[in-house]
This record gives sequence, C-alpha cells and structure tokens, in this order.
Amino acid sequence: MIKTKDEIGFLGHVFNIMQSNIKINEDKLNSLRKEAEDEATYIKSYNELILQNIPTGILTIDLNGIVTVFNKEAKKILDINEKKCVDKHFSEIFNLNHPFRHLLDKYFTSALEEQLTEATLSLANRTVSLSIKIAPLFDPNNKLIGSNWLLVDLSEIKKLRTKIKEKERLAYLGELSAAIAHEIRNPLNSISLYLGILKRKSSEGSYHSEIINKIQNEIELLNDIVTNFLAFARPLQLKYQRFLIEELFEETVFLANDEITKRKIHIEYQIKIKNLELLGDIIQLKRAMLNIVQNAIEAMEPGGKLCFYANRVKSDGLLIIIEDNGRGINKNDLRNIFKPFFTTKHSGTGLGLAIVNNIIKAHSGKIFVRSIKAKGTKFYIYLPGKENL
Repeated sequence: MIKTKDEIGFLGHVFNIMQSNIKINEDKLNSLRKEAEDEATYIKSYNELILQNIPTGILTIDLNGIVTVFNKEAKKILDINEKKCVDKHFSEIFNLNHPFRHLLDKYFTSALEEQLTEATLSLANRTVSLSIKIAPLFDPNNKLIGSNWLLVDLSEIKKLRTKIKEKERLAYLGELSAAIAHEIRNPLNSISLYLGILKRKSSEGSYHSEIINKIQNEIELLNDIVTNFLAFARPLQLKYQRFLIEELFEETVFLANDEITKRKIHIEYQIKIKNLELLGDIIQLKRAMLNIVQNAIEAMEPGGKLCFYANRVKSDGLLIIIEDNGRGINKNDLRNIFKPFFTTKHSGTGLGLAIVNNIIKAHSGKIFVRSIKAKGTKFYIYLPGKENL
C-alpha cells in the first residue's frame, strides 16, 4: 500500500522520536550502570580498607593452597615483607625455614572444622606468641572454597599478664617479709638488750667485752639484712614531687660524706641545664643513688674521683650517669649485679643494686652499667618525664 507524503513524514517523525527516546534511555542505563560500578568499586575499596587496617591478621587460602587474602596485620605479625603475596601458593611465601610453614602444612588439609590453637614463633628479630583460629570458608551455595586463618598477637597480653603476676607475687612477698622481719627483730632486740647489760658489767677492753662487741656487730649486720630485704620485697609506693637534680646529687653526697672525706674522694658535678628539674620520689631515688655511690667509694682507691652527670633527653626525660675511676666490675659479674642476693663482697647482702633496680623500674625508668677492669664503672639511669609515666 503506497503511503502518502504526509504519512511518510509522520512515520519519520515518530521514528525520530523513538530514536531519541532510545538514546535517552540508553544514556540513563549507562549512567545507572556507571553509578552501580562506582558504588561497587567504592564498596570493594572500603572493604579492602577495613581488611587492611583491622588489628587482626587475616590470611585466606583456597583449596589449591593459593593465598587469596593476606592483610597488612598478618604480614606484620608473621614478618613477611613481600608486597605481592596474593595469587601465590603459600609455599612461595613461607619457605620451609619459616616457623609458620609447619602450621600451614599441618592444618591446611584439615580445615573442614573450626580449630583454635596457640603457637610461639621464633622470627628473625623477635619471638611472637599467637592465637590462631582456622575456619572453613564457604561460598553462597555452601560449597567449601578454602580456609580463613585469623591471627592475634598475644605477646603484649602475655607481658601484661606476667607483670600482673609479678605484682601479685611481690605484694605477697612484701607481706610475708614484713611478718618474718617482725619475728626476727623481736629476739634480736632482746639479745641486744641483754648484751648491753653484760657489756656494762664487763670491764672495757677485756676479753668478754671484745666478744660482746663482735656479737653486737653481727646483730647490726642481721638488722641491715632484714631492712634491705624489706626494702627489696615490699612493693614501692612512690610519692611524686618536683625537685632539682642538683638537690638529689648533693643530698646523696651528704649522706655518704663520712666515707667520702675519709677516703678523700673528689666529687664532680656536670649538670648540662641550669635548674634542671625531675619529677619523682626523691627519698627513694636518694636511696638508689646512695647504694650506687657506696659501691663506687668501696671500689676506688683513696683520692679517687666520682662524677655525677645529668642532662635532658627525649623531650622531658632525664639521663643520669654516675661514674667512678675504681677497679671496675668483672665482665662475667655484670650480667648478675642487679639480681637479688648476688654479691662479690665478703660481708654484703647482695640486695643493694637489686633495690636500685626496683626503684628505677618503679619510676618506669631503665638502668644499665658499663665497666672496664681497673679503669672504672658508669651507671646509666634513664628516667622518663611526666608525660611518659
């Protein structure tokens, strides 16, 4: 049937409208598709961001042993520095010498059921305690496609548990030592009282008087042992205050003045900052300094030199150095000097430097020693500032 010119024109107009509508709809579809793709990309990136920043190590392995997920925390925990780990077989990432490899070999084929285990891995630069949860991974159709390994570093938690147990142990030891000290001191006081009576009845310089003096000296030594043991065993209750480091040094020297004068020890102060302050328990720190100073005096010949050094480090932290030019400490003894009851003296209790170590630790500080035989010893004490306590 032949169309008239008007009909043909009308049909062309309708066709053009249809083409235009198709184009508009196509543009809308493209726009919607792009929005969907952008949304999918955003969700993928967001999920990836969460995965990489979650504070739990996540390692996912498919049924062929190919790693499909290996987040940043897992790499950190397992000390893996390779950037490209995904899409590799786990044997390419963990060689036979890596301590995590034997766990993969052991549990990879038996990951059909959830398993929870703990392991201690000796890595290149550290030892890490791990909690490892292994769980099967299923797709939406409940088909097994691999396994998930969740890794939690327990090292800090175990350190915290150890500290808590140590505090509990020290608290118990403090109570026990106080009770023992009381039971020991009572008879010692009675013995001293009776010895005093006997001494008054003995003539000065007689044989019996000399024996009594020796017994009294031994009683004083026992009292010192009990006092030092109490100081070591009791948990310290610090009373913080601000004071000048110069004041700490001078009061310590004053307490040791008799021995310093007797041996003609030369004292030198090197305080790098004027009016340098420290936040701490001055009474406990004086006790620590005095123990170090007394050891230094005993190690030096008459006319020796004792130097006190102090300077600010790490923003508001403080470094103290006490240096003598004495006989030094044997290399084999250096590792033991802070252990309780270790001593190289004939009459020492072996608790002096153990008490020093406790006091510095109670201030959240650190102490270490360098010594050269026949040349002298340096005690380095770092005490943190208020913001680091």
